[in-house]
Amino acid sequence: VALDVLREDGGYDDAVHAVYPYDALTGEGVVFALPASQQARDNGAFAEGLNLASAALSLDDIRDGKASGTFLNALSILRFSVTGSDVASVTLTGTAPLAGTAPVMFSDGGRLVIDADADWADTEKEMSVTLTPADGSDCFAEGTVYNLLVWPGTHSSLTATLNFKEYGAFDKTSAAEFTFEPSKYYTLDFNADSETLVKEITDPLDAMELELPGLEDRLADLETTAEKISMLLDQIQS
Repeated sequence: VALDVLREDGGYDDAVHAVYPYDALTGEGVVFALPASQQARDNGAFAEGLNLASAALSLDDIRDGKASGTFLNALSILRFSVTGSDVASVTLTGTAPLAGTAPVMFSDGGRLVIDADADWADTEKEMSVTLTPADGSDCFAEGTVYNLLVWPGTHSSLTATLNFKEYGAFDKTSAAEFTFEPSKYYTLDFNADSETLVKEITDPLDAMELELPGLEDRLADLETTAEKISMLLDQIQS
C-alpha cells in the first residue's frame, strides 16, 4: 500500500495521519476527486486508488519503528451482487454530491470527513455516479460482488438506474430522505412494496444479493419510455 504522512501543527508528540491513496496528499492538505464514472473490480475489491482512507499514528511510535494504525474509510460503499447476467451498468442519482472533489478535513479520530463549513465548487460536484463492469465486459457477472463508492451526505430523494443489455434503462426512485455515512456498506432494494431504495447492510457482507426487477416490470418501464417518445414525436410533427 502506498502511503504518505501528513503532520499536524504542534510539537513532535502530536499525531500524524497516513493517507491512502498517497497522491491525495498535497502541500495544501488532502485533495481527492472521486470520479462519477467508476469501473468495477471483481470479488468485492475496491476500484484501484479510489478507496480514500486515513489512519492516525503516533510520531513517537514512528520514531521507534513500530507504528501501526487502523485505516478508516472516508467514503460510503454501495455493494451488490446481481442475480442475472444482463446488467450493463448501475447509476445512482441523488440531491447532494455523490462524486467529485469534496472539501475534506480530518476529524478528531483521524478520519477524513467532508468539511461542513466549506463549499463544493459547482464544477467539481456530481449528483450521479455510475459503475460499469470490469475489464470492458458487456455486463456484470452473475453472483460476483461489486462496490460503488460515493461521498457521504444526506439526500431528499434517490434514483437508481439499471441499464439492461436487452431491455434498456429501468429506474426506481425513493422520495424518502436518506443519509450515507462514511465507512458503511449499503445495497439497492428493488422490492416493489418498499419505499427504501437504498438500505444499510447489517448482515455478513457475503450474504447480500441484489434482487433485480422482474421481466414484466422492465417491459412496462420500456413501454412507458416508448409512449413518451411517441408523444414527443407527435408534438414535433404538429
